[in-house]
Amino acid sequence: MKTVVLAIIFVLSLATFAQETSYGVFLGSNFYRMPITGDLDSHGGQVPFNIGVFGSLQLNESSGLQLNAFYGKGTDGSFFSDNGIFIEKINVSKFNAQLLYKYHVKKTYNQGFHLLAGPRLTFVTEAKGKRDHLDYADFYNNINLGITAGFGFDVLKHFNIQAVLDYGLPSTIDFGEYKSSTIGAYFNLLIDVESIISK
Repeated sequence: MKTVVLAIIFVLSLATFAQETSYGVFLGSNFYRMPITGDLDSHGGQVPFNIGVFGSLQLNESSGLQLNAFYGKGTDGSFFSDNGIFIEKINVSKFNAQLLYKYHVKKTYNQGFHLLAGPRLTFVTEAKGKRDHLDYADFYNNINLGITAGFGFDVLKHFNIQAVLDYGLPSTIDFGEYKSSTIGAYFNLLIDVESIISK
């Protein structure tokens, strides 16, 4: 919770101390696969909803930086070994931060089609079995770093739709010799609160 509060303060600080900024809230979801080395396999997982805040800082007429800070709660699919089910489905809560470089193709910031790329940092805050309610937090690495790239489109001045591919760099799980990456995508709807207030 402390990390969430600090991220929100940072986003609001963009709006306070810089002139060319925008900020708001967003809703989204993400889906991912979890390729695992060895005889362990998983169907991957999904986060039906992400909810968070964002801040955007314009650097020049065509580009800027966008920070997304958001919370999501989803389910990792069952983990299988050669002998059958190893672990049933796990409910996982995560706090995420993405720092994205934005480039607007038409060279007008916050208008139209734009490209996105940057790092993603994820903190696993809770992991419990969906059926047995056991604590599986030690099964995961608490912190996971990824790289993201995608695109977005500004709609009706106050809204932005973004689709971002994501690849996890270090191992997502921390269990014996098993290592796992994540390959997935985020789909977000951003609501620009700053543009609504200043209208």
